[in-house]
Amino acid sequence: EASRIEALVNKAAALVESKGKAAFTQFRQRGSEWWSGDVYVFAYSLDGTVILNPAFPGREGRAYHGEKDKKGKAFHDELLKTAKTRGSGWVDYWLPKPGQTAPSQKWSYVKAVKASGVLLVGALFVWLAGVFKDFLPHLAASAVAIPSIILAVLLLSWSFRQAAPWRPIHPVT
Repeated sequence: EASRIEALVNKAAALVESKGKAAFTQFRQRGSEWWSGDVYVFAYSLDGTVILNPAFPGREGRAYHGEKDKKGKAFHDELLKTAKTRGSGWVDYWLPKPGQTAPSQKWSYVKAVKASGVLLVGALFVWLAGVFKDFLPHLAASAVAIPSIILAVLLLSWSFRQAAPWRPIHPVT
């Protein structure tokens, strides 16, 4: 599923590069390749204004800097940062699916379309644990880095404690 979302966003980016914002008309069509089930394409301008959101059209025309999901992540800012600093990438956050009120985990792949000043996002709501296997390759770097950082901190902490100048040479009785 993850590679399908990336391919969808890359294809949408190519369409925006060739047609500009006129391509948004196609992205708004429910049941199309651009909006099928829980997968849809939405877009931001470079300043963070939502310029396309077919699932939640009432959110268009405004910037949502600082808006947080149920776990406290400023997800709009994170999507913008990812596109601007890395060009593309995955961001996860928690929001209700269209037509629902309870938050679900959502994974979005964002890509900067530099020629048009548009940041395109392909969104996928995740509710089946089996879908996570598709995201594991994208999270592998984080999965390796976090335990390595924890191990390094523990080793440094242990090493520092062993060499601490205030550590008594003789046990205090």
